[in-house]
Amino acid sequence: MKYAILILALVVACGPPERDSKTMATIKLIQIDDRALLFIMSDPYFCWPEIRFFDITDGDVYPDPPDYLGAGTYSLVTQYGHVICYGAETPSDGKSHGLGLDGTGECDNCCITEGWLEKRFYCE
Repeated sequence: MKYAILILALVVACGPPERDSKTMATIKLIQIDDRALLFIMSDPYFCWPEIRFFDITDGDVYPDPPDYLGAGTYSLVTQYGHVICYGAETPSDGKSHGLGLDGTGECDNCCITEGWLEKRFYCE
């Protein structure tokens, strides 16, 4: 119990980290089993990335435009072996990430078929 109080005291005393000129949000895609992916996005600096997922194998988009996902934890159900990519944009600076919100961009390491992937978004 005293460790929990110490950690809480440090968080209260230090407060949230300061936002500098380049801050970030983090996304993680983790394969849970052969049909489910867990998507986690943390955004402690309020970059507000807007994200969509693209099933490259069969052309599906989630969520359908004009909707997008924000910070939170989501479960994505997919077919085994399908290639799932993310596309995002940070409205604060207009930068595209992954395939971009429209899914037409090119990317390195923004797709997953199995395992996990982690990406950081930097915003101004």
